[in-house]
Amino acid sequence: MANERNLYLTQIAASLEMRLGGPSAVVINTHEIFSKKISNYCLMVFGNTYLKNNIMQASTLFNNRFALLLNVFNISFIKRLRQSEVILVHGYYLFSTMFSAIFYPGKKFFLMPHGTFEYYQQKRHKFRKIVFTFFLNIFLKKRKIHFLVASKSEIPPIKAKFPNSPITVVGIGINLPKLALGNYEMGKVARLIFLGRIVEKKRVDLCLYAVKKLKLEGHLISFDIVGTGNDRLIKSLKKLVEELEIEESVNFLGHLENEELAHVLSRCNIFILPSENENFAIAVAESIAASIPVIISKNVAMHHFVDKYKVGVTIESLDPNLLSQAVLTITENYAYFKENCIKFRELLDWSTVFVEWEKIIILDKELLI
Repeated sequence: MANERNLYLTQIAASLEMRLGGPSAVVINTHEIFSKKISNYCLMVFGNTYLKNNIMQASTLFNNRFALLLNVFNISFIKRLRQSEVILVHGYYLFSTMFSAIFYPGKKFFLMPHGTFEYYQQKRHKFRKIVFTFFLNIFLKKRKIHFLVASKSEIPPIKAKFPNSPITVVGIGINLPKLALGNYEMGKVARLIFLGRIVEKKRVDLCLYAVKKLKLEGHLISFDIVGTGNDRLIKSLKKLVEELEIEESVNFLGHLENEELAHVLSRCNIFILPSENENFAIAVAESIAASIPVIISKNVAMHHFVDKYKVGVTIESLDPNLLSQAVLTITENYAYFKENCIKFRELLDWSTVFVEWEKIIILDKELLI
């Protein structure tokens, strides 16, 4: 099916540094698939990227997080948008989204907000968001955005703001590792891992309190924290580790990729994410794919998958006691959770998930929005 469709499709994204987490990973993986399936496909990047093929890239002003270009009237970007039959924009409150609305003349305007509209996120910078939406609606004129979302949890807040716009749950996939990486046997030590951006809402602090509780109860625990993020928060978390006297059990490993990350995953038993809000959580899917059972909060949209296929434990509230109990639940039934990860991980592969993307974006070329 490679390069069979002569469709002018342009995908638009802000900076694509892998350290920025899930949204970047989604764009990078879908870019690879689109490149194989569509002859006139192009990815337009407002910022940094290491990708080379089918790419148009322009630098942003001081590498700002709003994707504001150095040259705000980039001629090559404008020309490409005017040629495009279909565009797929990632992120909402960004200059790249406004730019697309201004210069793309067509009606087939898809947008993946990556959780931007969830109630948790809407509490911040309210005035700026109101102003942005006001001007975007002016440039959209009578066109409607067709929203693509990772999970059903994103639908209600989008409907509240855009009651007449179509919304389709297309899901998000990952690239499955060739082998199941996690430890097959539980062993004497419960080896926990956190993997992702270190920001307040992830509640890594609760994990540390749970580690302390388990150690006090006599359990053997190690906890690897993989990722970068808020420097002030990381410093405070390290201080908390000292105060709890669990230094010998906790490792801050920073950002890891490829072989280093695979090595760390291969020694871990349980992934843990007691987040206050996640519209999907790619790290959860990656852990399941690596055959590592997960512990997540009910605020993580992936909990529907976790509960349905019994690949881990969902905690009902952000309580270290529930976290520690969940660890014991998995350690006591480790083979069961592990086997379920291996059995159902194929459902998370991009080759499976992308079928829904293809139905909407590629196959239905005549879809009017």
